[in-house]
Amino acid sequence: MPQNRAGDLLGHVRDTGELAANPKVRLYKTTKRQDFHADGSDIVGLFCLRRAKSGGLSQIVSSISIYNEFVRRRPDLAPRFHLTMDFEPGDIQFLKNSSILHCRTEYEDFDEPDQKRHLLRLWLTAREFDDGDERLRQGFAKGEAA
Repeated sequence: MPQNRAGDLLGHVRDTGELAANPKVRLYKTTKRQDFHADGSDIVGLFCLRRAKSGGLSQIVSSISIYNEFVRRRPDLAPRFHLTMDFEPGDIQFLKNSSILHCRTEYEDFDEPDQKRHLLRLWLTAREFDDGDERLRQGFAKGEAA
């Protein structure tokens, strides 16, 4: 499904030199840390073309486990349940957005453009899932803010 107002079906997850302090810049276009979140699809896939010089670790956590722990204890325990992955070229990650959150650590990139960290992102609709959000399954219409 389209991931942005340009209608892209594959998104390039890499530093484009944009400033993370700009509220209109999506953090996947910077080297800065992204907090835990879910994307606007049933399934999100990431494919590593090139890794960062250092950092950029992908972390995933079950939103159901976090919720259950919140109910039992307190909200500051969420990082305890995550899994950390260091992408290597050729690695692929697929996540079910209704039950898995993901984030990324800040990273240091290479100076050479042909060595910079680069992942491809894919958003998939799985209509057989009964726990998705119908609005999110539409993706972004061309020209729509994303």
